[in-house]
Amino acid sequence: MTRANIAAADHICGPAVGSLKGKTTRSNPPKVRDIIIPLPAKVLSRYWNITLCADVMFVNSIPMLVTVSRNLRFGTVEELPSRSAANLVKALTRVTKVYKRAGFRVTLSLMDGECEPLRGDLYDANVTLNTTGRDEHVGDIEQFIRTVKERMRATYKMLPFEWIPHRMVVEMAKSAVFWLNSFPRNNGISDTISPRTIITGQTFDHNRHCKHEFSQYVQTHEQHDNSMGPQSIGALATRSTGNAQGNFYYFSLSTGRIINRTNATAQPMPDDVIDRVQKLARRQKADRGLIYADRNQVANENSDDESDDDESYHSDMDIKSDDDKSDDEYELDHGDDSDANDSDYDPQDEGNYEDESEPDDKPDTGAAHNNAPENQE
Repeated sequence: MTRANIAAADHICGPAVGSLKGKTTRSNPPKVRDIIIPLPAKVLSRYWNITLCADVMFVNSIPMLVTVSRNLRFGTVEELPSRSAANLVKALTRVTKVYKRAGFRVTLSLMDGECEPLRGDLYDANVTLNTTGRDEHVGDIEQFIRTVKERMRATYKMLPFEWIPHRMVVEMAKSAVFWLNSFPRNNGISDTISPRTIITGQTFDHNRHCKHEFSQYVQTHEQHDNSMGPQSIGALATRSTGNAQGNFYYFSLSTGRIINRTNATAQPMPDDVIDRVQKLARRQKADRGLIYADRNQVANENSDDESDDDESYHSDMDIKSDDDKSDDEYELDHGDDSDANDSDYDPQDEGNYEDESEPDDKPDTGAAHNNAPENQE
C-alpha cells in the first residue's frame, strides 16, 4: 500500500461516510461583509418604469410562471399550484414587489390573450395589462423561456437520472434563471452590471456561489448534540441561495424536500443514490426525462420551437376566474415524502424506504425570485 494508492482510493470513494456522520463538527459560517452595490441614479431615473413580460411554462406537467423585464432583463420563475387567475395574480404581485424594493415600478405587463381575466386585479395594483391577439406572442418572454429550457436541457443531459422528482425539476428551472441573472446580458442596460446586481445589489462570489454543480451528491452538515443521531445527511445540491454566506439549497434524499444548509462535503455518487432518486420520481409518477408542453399539455415535438398556437384558441378559454373553476381541478401531486425525517436515509439501507406511503402534503409554492427571500430566483 503506497501513498498513491491511498490518494486514488480517496479520490474514487471520497471521505468515509461513517466518519462524516459521526465526527462532523459545527464550523462557523463565513463572515457577512457589506457588499451591497448602490444602483446608479441615472439607471434608476431612466428605467424607473418597468415593462414586465410574463407567460406560463410547462415542464413535466408542472406550471411555472416565468417573467422577464424589458431593458433590465431580470428574470424570475415560480412554480404555480394551479393556473387559476388568483394564483397568477398572487405570483405577479410578488414579482412587482421585487422591483418595488429595488426602487422600480412595474407599470405595464405584456401577456398572452389567455391572461385577459387578470386585467381587473392588475389594474387594482396599478399595472396596465396589454394582451396579444390570437396569432401573436410576446417575443421577449418567448425567447427567455426558450433560453431557460435550453439551459435545463443541457443540465439534464449531464445527470445520471432518467426520472427526476418534481422538486428537482423546479429547482433546475430556478437554477437556470439564477445564472442567467448573474451575468450582464447582451441586450441589457449595462455591460458590467448583472440584472441580479441591479435588482438586489448583491454581487457574485465564485468561491461561495459555485461550490457544487447541480445534482452533486453531498453530506450536509447538520445540527447535533451528544446523542447518537447522524451529524450529516445525504442530499443532492441544486443551486445557491444567493446570500452572502454561500448557502445552498439541497434536495434531501430522505424526505424529498428542499433544505437550506451552509456547509456540506461533496461525495462521489454511488448507485444506491441514483436508484433512490429515481424511486422517488417514479413514486410521484414523474415523467421520464424533460417534457416541454404547451398550455393544452401537448408535448412539443420540436423543442426549439416554443410556439403554442392552437387553431381553436380563444382568449377566455384557458385561464379561468375563481368564479368559473376551483383550484382543485388543476392541482398537481408533487409527493414531497414529508412523513420521513431528513436524518433517516442511508444509501446502504435502501430497503427501509420501499414501502413508504405517499404523503398528502401540498407542494411548497414559495416565491422564486433572487432577492431577499432566499428561495426566489
